[in-house]
Formats: sequence, structure tokens, C-alpha cells
Amino acid sequence: MKKVNPLSEPAFIAEPILTAEQVVKQKFPPTRFREGYSQDEVDDFLDKIVVGLRQWTSENEQLRAQLSGNLSS
Repeated sequence: MKKVNPLSEPAFIAEPILTAEQVVKQKFPPTRFREGYSQDEVDDFLDKIVVGLRQWTSENEQLRAQLSGNLSS
């Protein structure tokens, strides 16, 4: 997956850069002998991202359907 700059201006693209399924399937290697992140906190944060991505995807699909319905009339 191509790296993106989260601080850059948003770009309008046909396909999402990151899907909810990619977030769900993402695995992080465990840390050993050094400090790391709380796995529970990371999981909770990723869960929130998944909900947001799914909501965005659903709303986007609804808007596309409405738009194509208006254009074909």
C-alpha cells in the first residue's frame, strides 16, 4: 500500500486508500524487550476507525446511488 501524508490536503479518489477490512485484518508484531503500545488501547482505537470507515463507505455508496439516480432522470 502506498504511504500517504496525513497532513496533506484531501484528494478525491474513486477507491478508498484504506478500507475497514484492511484495518480489521491488520496485525502488529509483539514487542519484546522494549516499550510498546497497550494492545487493548490500540485495538479500541482501531475499532473506532473501522466503525468510521464503514459509516463513511455506506454514506458514500448512498450518495453515489442518489447522484446516479438524479443524473439518469
